[in-house]
Amino acid sequence: MPQDSTLDNLRHQDGYRTAAVGEIRERIRVGRRGGQDVMLIPGWGFGAEVFREFMNDHRDEFHMVSVSLPGFGGSPAPPMPPQGTSYGDQTWISAAVAGVVRAIVEEGLRRPVLVGHFLIGTQVALRVAAERPDLVSGVVIIGGEPWRYLPSRRDSTGQTPVTAPERRVVVDRYMAPGWFKTVTTETWHAQNYAAELYSKDSVRAQRYWTESARVPLPVMIRYLCEYIATDLRESYVRVTVPTRILLPSFPAAVLADTTKSYVKPFFLDAWRGVDAFNSRMRLVQTADARLFTTADNPALVVDAILEVRREFSNTAATSAKWHVRGSRASDRASADSVAWRRDVRTPDGVVLATAIIGKARADTIIVPLGSLTAPMLKSLGQSHTLIVYDLRGRGRSDSMMDTARVNLEYDVQDLEAVRRHFRLARVHLIGWSYGGAVAAQFALQHPERVGRLVLLNPIAPRAAPYPPSGLPRGQSPGVGDTTAAQLLREWGPDGARAPTPEAFCRMANRVEAAELIPEPVARARRRDVCDLPNEWPSNLGRVTMARLSGLGSYDWTAAFAALATPTLVVAGNQDFIPTDASRAWVNRSSARLVVVPNAGHYAVLEQPEVVLRAISAFLRGSSAPRSR
Repeated sequence: MPQDSTLDNLRHQDGYRTAAVGEIRERIRVGRRGGQDVMLIPGWGFGAEVFREFMNDHRDEFHMVSVSLPGFGGSPAPPMPPQGTSYGDQTWISAAVAGVVRAIVEEGLRRPVLVGHFLIGTQVALRVAAERPDLVSGVVIIGGEPWRYLPSRRDSTGQTPVTAPERRVVVDRYMAPGWFKTVTTETWHAQNYAAELYSKDSVRAQRYWTESARVPLPVMIRYLCEYIATDLRESYVRVTVPTRILLPSFPAAVLADTTKSYVKPFFLDAWRGVDAFNSRMRLVQTADARLFTTADNPALVVDAILEVRREFSNTAATSAKWHVRGSRASDRASADSVAWRRDVRTPDGVVLATAIIGKARADTIIVPLGSLTAPMLKSLGQSHTLIVYDLRGRGRSDSMMDTARVNLEYDVQDLEAVRRHFRLARVHLIGWSYGGAVAAQFALQHPERVGRLVLLNPIAPRAAPYPPSGLPRGQSPGVGDTTAAQLLREWGPDGARAPTPEAFCRMANRVEAAELIPEPVARARRRDVCDLPNEWPSNLGRVTMARLSGLGSYDWTAAFAALATPTLVVAGNQDFIPTDASRAWVNRSSARLVVVPNAGHYAVLEQPEVVLRAISAFLRGSSAPRSR
């Protein structure tokens, strides 16, 4: 029978021998000291020995330590927490995290790569990386499940996910006492993961199933309930080391089997969008490997370990080479190696963030929208002094709740405030997208202050027939990101059901990038700005609409035709802004247009050599290539 009311699986069996909380006794060491350190963390139901074969086969490549989380592999589990303790407190999983941290230190491992496996092993590895990034260099996840979807009891359709408090209640009040407490061993084994999911080798798969089945039921249930009771995706956002998620592959017959309908949502779909939560995480679809990738396709695991370690080393080397220590007002240097300062105050009291790239003796260039443009243009700092800054309400500058003070007039005044702050008599300007309008208007109002003007993918110089708020952005030839679009629909238009604002921001940016940047490789180079609250959709949408609606029925073509300032206009032939709109800027002999092939709205990101070469030649006074 499925249930037995005489059972109590929520406590240890009489006479069960427990271990101290946070103690990890079982450890296996294989490999030579001096090689890359690796710590393997077996998942739910498995002990350290489960990776013995992989470790022996690669002992010449790595120095490895495999651990048994308390209660697995024959090791004793901790005592059960006091009655009434919520599973959402993660008493055992948190103790396992502390135990792994202690094991790293005690084993003398130097920045190991963590290999997290299956349920629990995945969560422990990612939590260690999030909470102690000083100890690890990377994470590789195999056969993992990131979180468990639970429908809210308030919605009978099952389409609304539980909130964090609801999740605890569902497990504490219903799942644990209502099912797990009295489930029989026979029912548990019959409904647990099928052996064929573990490995493509049937003999090995059965061996794995048998090992998991030996673990006492109360131990398996305690870990599982703690896992289900907590959505750990918020902690994944904090992982700062390179991470690879090796997604298992299953035969079509398994995925089509109605008795295994959980396989796809648990081990594949649940990872959707995790790389939007955190740009350091990358999904890798494996071939011919199930939940134990170490057994079915070990070369993939080796490659992933080496890859995250290389990425970590490269990032560390770049930071050491380029990090510039600023004053107390400086932001910590970000991944794009720019030290920011909030040091410019506008006449109406708004504080703007600025950064200086390069200290060449050549002329100075000022660039608005700096958090986005700095990574794209920083190579110009080799020959010029580049001053980038964030518009009000954007990037690291002051947020603007009062959108009445967010419009082109204020943006031009702010650019003048930046020029005055740095005491520059004459500058070059580079403006991208809406920043092109800011730069062009500044040149019209202060022509004596501008040497040369570069407009990159600018909005049109007149509203008709190219209104910047009404152009069809969805017609880009770039392949749409259907996964991101689906998640956005699930999370709602305002992201209320997203796990974090950063996650919603990254997902929205993925959808936008698919529309604006045709080439996927170029999309990956776009700066992730979702660590900046001003760039979250709720804030960005508000200030962007204020700026665009404030333009009205504008037409700058006549004024711009009378401007003598040498001007270079760069357009992408696949931009959602029509080439004719860019051509409308080029209505005098001192203005030139370059149309970049195979480029959308981020031409300098998509075709950097072509665009930067044209800009450099233009700023030197040479003729930029003309393209009509």
